Amino acid sequence: MISPNLGRCIAAGLLTLLGAPAMSASSKVDMLQVGQPLARFDLIKPGVHRYARYMITGEQRSLLDLWTRRVSFETENGKRILRVHQRWDAADKSYVALFDQTFETGSFRPLSQAKSVTRAGVTTTQSVKFDGAKVDSIGDGKPGVGKPVHEAFPMLFYNWHTDMEFLQALPLARGYAASIPFYDAGLEPPARYTYAVTGEDTLPAADGTPIKCWVMEFRGKPSDPSIRYWISKRGQVLVREQATSPDGVLVKTLLNPEAEDG
Repeated sequence: MISPNLGRCIAAGLLTLLGAPAMSASSKVDMLQVGQPLARFDLIKPGVHRYARYMITGEQRSLLDLWTRRVSFETENGKRILRVHQRWDAADKSYVALFDQTFETGSFRPLSQAKSVTRAGVTTTQSVKFDGAKVDSIGDGKPGVGKPVHEAFPMLFYNWHTDMEFLQALPLARGYAASIPFYDAGLEPPARYTYAVTGEDTLPAADGTPIKCWVMEFRGKPSDPSIRYWISKRGQVLVREQATSPDGVLVKTLLNPEAEDG
């Protein structure tokens, strides 16, 4: 069984290490600075996206978990904020992970994150406050959600747990590449990571309608296989992620909306 954290390491939205796909000498990398207005932030709309994660091994496909990501805009302390609620449900019912994350509108600067993971009837929690490069987290002392952090890092950062929505707000185009300072609370210190548009592709929707996509790639260490992201050109919503792992090919795919999501 692949844990949620290991899943992020090898596929979408998922924890990864330094590096980037190869780019031409003429490619110009967009060095994103935390706090700057993001070019296409207005593409982020209130609503729900659900994803299935599964492993392909030969002809077999094994469901790992289902992710629900609910986006809303709210007022908190007199300011309009972006909120992302996530729920990860393991197919074998071995865990449920919940996240409540808030951000500054327009810039995606992280404000807070509450996380809980339930396994075998035991729930672990972590609450994180972000203040520029400073991080303060409080946990219940149990393992499984990241070590407590009370630190001021030497660089500002974005919350890596919402990379899927973050990529949606970038000005994707042929040859576009972005250097993004990402951090996942309680794990490795923040660092810059490069995501690049390496091509275009068309995926079929459930009814066969073609979805025109940008293809982005992210590579961990130079020796690691790349993670590929198919992002619709219309709305820039993530449609599919794919990565090779020791167990096979790990895929995350967007599901059709449910009736109550409308």
